[in-house]
Amino acid sequence: MQAQTRKGNIGQSPSAGVHVKPFSSGELRIDVIALSAARFRFDWRGRSASRTPGAELQPWLTDVIAEACDTRAAIEMHFEALEYVNSSTVAVLVDFVRAACTRTVPLALSYSADVRWQRLTFHALKVFSVDHHHVTVAPIAVVGSVGPVIRLFPREDASSDPEG
Repeated sequence: MQAQTRKGNIGQSPSAGVHVKPFSSGELRIDVIALSAARFRFDWRGRSASRTPGAELQPWLTDVIAEACDTRAAIEMHFEALEYVNSSTVAVLVDFVRAACTRTVPLALSYSADVRWQRLTFHALKVFSVDHHHVTVAPIAVVGSVGPVIRLFPREDASSDPEG
């Protein structure tokens, strides 16, 4: 199955009638939600088990970074509903995070704190948030559970924040 991709328009205002197409390849689907003209959410669903996920996923993610950079949009990647990801896909994600770091695109990755493989995978990706203040990797509690509020994009005035 060929991946469905989109070219451009990710940073356009949702009110302008521009629709960002989701990514779909095999059992992997990435839904796109325009939270505002400057903030986009990508919900990863299904399974990514392709031996060569970069062939289809890498160009799409490269477009996402380029458009976010051009429009100064922030990106939220949500992996909570992802059932499985192989190491080849993790390598593509690492390249994506590196590209966001290089281009200083605000990026937040969230994952399910209740899923062991997600905890292990994304804990390793937290290394990027140490040296790059615009990258956040944070667990999210299961829907319906009571847990702490996670700020995916910390406020600019963190020095006045009592939680620091």
